Amino acid sequence: MKPATSALNDWVQRIVVNPEFMHWPVQKDDVHCATISLGYFNRYDFIKEHYVEDYAVDITLCVFQDEIGGKFQHTVRVRIKTPSCFLKNHTSVGVDVQLYSNITLKNIIEFNKMFKRMFCGQGRIGNIYNIPCYKNIYHSGNAPKLNFESYVKDKKYEFELFNQFKVSLFEYLHKCSQINAKKKDINKDFIKG
Repeated sequence: MKPATSALNDWVQRIVVNPEFMHWPVQKDDVHCATISLGYFNRYDFIKEHYVEDYAVDITLCVFQDEIGGKFQHTVRVRIKTPSCFLKNHTSVGVDVQLYSNITLKNIIEFNKMFKRMFCGQGRIGNIYNIPCYKNIYHSGNAPKLNFESYVKDKKYEFELFNQFKVSLFEYLHKCSQINAKKKDINKDFIKG
């Protein structure tokens, strides 16, 4: 167990000192998991009916053992949260989760760079996360109350941009995982020969 948790600790230490991860919180959940949160925004909490602080993406680095006495493996779980403006209520699916194996620290650093290019700055995806929830759009006078379907229809362009953002991040990690798995297979061939 010690080598596996030592490897996780090494990853966390490298991430914490890496300037690319400046301003993103890193939390050690336990000896087996650590979570990096990217993209601060205010999410509407439908139950409490006010905005709460949150992060757009959570990357969880985990070490686990498939079976007792088996080899330790690591996995990377990525959660991308949907902006509040595209959620109808608290039962709406607001998180997409993917698990990846064969991800390297270099892949995570490049993922963060890609995320920052798309999320931060003027006219970027981060602005979509700041669009108010439809429940917070007020109409004056006799204007009809806005319903969710018409609100999302009005934000069709932003919704498509968000989906492209989400798909491109997941595809990048999927591609990295496949490439790294092939490299491991190539290394196994060399060891056998």
